[in-house]
Amino acid sequence: MSSPSSRLLKAVGEIDTVVFDKTGTLTEGRPLVQAVHPLDGVASDEILVWSASVKQNSDHPFADAIVREAERRKLTVKPVSQFESRVSLGVSGTVDGRRIRVGRREFVAGAAQDAPDDPIGTTLWVSCDDRCVGRIAMVDSART
Repeated sequence: MSSPSSRLLKAVGEIDTVVFDKTGTLTEGRPLVQAVHPLDGVASDEILVWSASVKQNSDHPFADAIVREAERRKLTVKPVSQFESRVSLGVSGTVDGRRIRVGRREFVAGAAQDAPDDPIGTTLWVSCDDRCVGRIAMVDSART
């Protein structure tokens, strides 16, 4: 008869996949905006204002990073109405009468299917009135 510890060690030896929630576990948990990539001729500062305005009501670390970047660039974060948060997808709200979505590609209406995600960090997609207007590349330092 095997002991509980030997059964545990045998089970651990059969693990072939480990999944982590990396933000704050494998990384520092203080992401930064690496770059804003506009699409369709929209200015990067406008994308950042819309995103920060919607994200100001979110408690996600990416939201804090986007708001900090807007402040660093001395941009004015605007009031948002009709704010909605969809877990693991993104946030949306109305800014200056325009419906803004920020989040995963599949959440953002009209996200450019041929535009690449960021190969190093996380890509947040941004749409205005159901038209994809850009993406924001986020990075977070690995814990050491």
